[in-house]
Amino acid sequence: KMMDTVNELQRTDSKEMTPIRVCFVCTGNTCRSPMAAALLNDMAARTECTGELLAASAGLFAADGEPITPAASRALQRADIPSTPQNNYMV
Repeated sequence: KMMDTVNELQRTDSKEMTPIRVCFVCTGNTCRSPMAAALLNDMAARTECTGELLAASAGLFAADGEPITPAASRALQRADIPSTPQNNYMV
């Protein structure tokens, strides 16, 4: 389904579109949701949808300034996916 959405974005004239904004939410916003946002942003960039699809992340119990965990960062690096800049905030 996600790739269908990305492919549909490619076929649409971007001048007429408002970016689709997605916010992934988990508990602490240090692992799951930042990785999901980075993955979706990377998929958008690889399919030329940058600026048309924007992903961010948040946490239910996020601590201000808490960075992505080292394990999550390494997993993204191994997959050659850049981390999404993150302002850790609570929902």
